[in-house]
Amino acid sequence: MKRKIISKKLWKLRPRTLEIHGGGDFSDHELRPVVDRVTAYPLGSFERAKRLFAGEERGFIYTRINNRTVDRLEKRVAALEGAEAGLATSSGMSAILMISVHLAHSGGHIVSSNRLYGGVLHLFRELLPKLGISVTFVENPYDLGEWERAIRPNTKFLALENPSNPLIDLFDPKPLVRLAHSHGTKLVVDNTLATPVLMQPLKFGVDIVWHSLSKYFGDGEVIGGCILGKKQLIDDLRFGWFRTLGPCMSPDNAAIFLSHSESLFGRMAEHSKNTL
Repeated sequence: MKRKIISKKLWKLRPRTLEIHGGGDFSDHELRPVVDRVTAYPLGSFERAKRLFAGEERGFIYTRINNRTVDRLEKRVAALEGAEAGLATSSGMSAILMISVHLAHSGGHIVSSNRLYGGVLHLFRELLPKLGISVTFVENPYDLGEWERAIRPNTKFLALENPSNPLIDLFDPKPLVRLAHSHGTKLVVDNTLATPVLMQPLKFGVDIVWHSLSKYFGDGEVIGGCILGKKQLIDDLRFGWFRTLGPCMSPDNAAIFLSHSESLFGRMAEHSKNTL
């Protein structure tokens, strides 16, 4: 009997199902994600190793770069956000740091809302300038004109927390998307507090979304972050700053995030109801 070939195509599922099964495909045989506590994966040959490290072939290499358990989490968060790809990081702070040094690097400029989580504010105000990256803060983030006046020829992206942490300021991202793109730059949004349950910024044209998964995704149990966007961007990050600096997520933390994500919709519904 001819054996049927099972497709590796990712499942196309509704959001409430994605929180449980997102990141899987039709060839999965495990009921629960396998926790790959491993540093390195077999490469097979020198030729294949060369292709893997060059990003020319997909495969698992070294847990600092990618890991089977972490990969499943990246795909699940990407599926929930409607993103092409995701990159899990050791924390939300390492996620925004990776975005900043990748897009802005020395000589670059960032325009940011001043309604920021304290750690991000410290990074933008105190640390990035030491790397040659300047940041202008918009004092009234609801004033589109102030955003536009802050943009320079070397502005690499606009940064927005939506909702902001901890003040819960809520913004319409569409005008900022149009403004950023009209100046040839990007809009980067922190979607930590909304989660993809309440908002999917990429659907509004936002270029990059990032999360501190430690808050709602992980239900406060473990630390982690994630960057979501176009596949090319995620590849460039993974095989650039991320691979070298190594702010990777442990497979054990990834497994915990996968477990907690299964209750994300129910928990966010209760959080929302309690705010009324």
